[in-house]
Amino acid sequence: MEEKKSVAIVDDEEFIGHMVSKFLQNEGLNTTYFDRMLTAREDFLNKIYDYYFLDLNLPDGTGFDLVPIIQEKAKNAKPFNKQSILNTVKK
Repeated sequence: MEEKKSVAIVDDEEFIGHMVSKFLQNEGLNTTYFDRMLTAREDFLNKIYDYYFLDLNLPDGTGFDLVPIIQEKAKNAKPFNKQSILNTVKK
């Protein structure tokens, strides 16, 4: 049996974080939700996810602050930001 892919979701808007998490879980992915950049950063230093869903505007930083850690630790991971996804959906 193939192992489920994992997704880290970083968004300070709790409703969006839980909605995205639930949707991805229904699609068969394991999710971990963070509502702050610093909490996510601490976790990303020790754990690698397959995908990263990053909000750009967080109370304690931005999703861009996490990209160097992701690039260093999870070379094959794919980070997405909420704004690029929303722009794609609106087209």
